[in-house]
Amino acid sequence: MYKWPLRTDALSCWKPYVFFVAYLALLMLYPGFAYTTVGGSSELFANNRCYLYLQFIACFFVVGMTANMFEETFQKDSKQYIHTFPLRTGSIIFARYAKLLFFILIPYVPTVLVMFTQANASLQDYLLLFPDTGDCPPIPLLFPLVHCVIAVNFYIIGTMFLMFILQSKVIALIIIMIYCAMEAAMLHFIFPRFVVFRGAFNIPDFYHILPTNIQILAVVSVVMLAFILLFYKTWHPWVRKS
Repeated sequence: MYKWPLRTDALSCWKPYVFFVAYLALLMLYPGFAYTTVGGSSELFANNRCYLYLQFIACFFVVGMTANMFEETFQKDSKQYIHTFPLRTGSIIFARYAKLLFFILIPYVPTVLVMFTQANASLQDYLLLFPDTGDCPPIPLLFPLVHCVIAVNFYIIGTMFLMFILQSKVIALIIIMIYCAMEAAMLHFIFPRFVVFRGAFNIPDFYHILPTNIQILAVVSVVMLAFILLFYKTWHPWVRKS
């Protein structure tokens, strides 16, 4: 069975990947990015901007890599040409998505663990500096790791889904940028528990492994990926007939 060449995908997204790795290295090298304080009154909690760096800003790198990698896959003319090859949908879509997610997580997972280790160290320093604050529990490393992995997976699948539905990389990217701007400006005030980047611009939830927004991202990701796999070879929306 013919396999999709890995070299083709590598050539399409190696540049944003290099910048992504360099950005993650910067996050690990400077503990100040993980500076953590204490919030709350009756029940204390750790508060920092880690999700701003690990989710919101990282999203732009992930979206860029995904858009470059799958741009031709979802365009009408290119898709018709791809269908002439003896390739299954799993090889065209799922295997490439899984490889992209894997290579993104290789540098991403250590960065998350390092940043939240630094965050816990910063939290202890804060409590020593302000002993009257009270006893704030450290951040369980597994919880933000699960949050970040599910979020990154959603960025990949969400970008694929928009390009699949719209058959346009440019329009898909515009919609993503508009949403990101709206969440940074006002959505995190209106729907604080349900936004994609919860914790980037409002109070993060580090003490529950599956808060509401992460549950939504996980379920929606499965639905979108299943939709793409089921209808990739038959979906022709809003296409003008020549």
